[in-house]
Amino acid sequence: SRGFAIEKGLGALDAGRGVFIGFATQPGNVALDGAVNHSPFADSLVKRIKTPSIDIEILMRRVRLDVMNATSGRQVPWSNSSLVEPGFSFNPDPT
Repeated sequence: SRGFAIEKGLGALDAGRGVFIGFATQPGNVALDGAVNHSPFADSLVKRIKTPSIDIEILMRRVRLDVMNATSGRQVPWSNSSLVEPGFSFNPDPT
């Protein structure tokens, strides 16, 4: 009998040109559930995304550190980016 293996965890995905993709965990791992309403990744992202004018790459590094601290290093958020221009923010400063 022939079968196939199904791997658990996040599969690798490449971003196209000018794209940023943020993942809750690194390839081959599964994201952990949170103790309250959200996962550690969602909790950090919701908190950090409100920071005015924070560049998406900096935001993701801060989220990554938050999640690594919250999970004792068991979960490491991952990103794949082909952005060229700096300065994309979800909450641009109105001034």
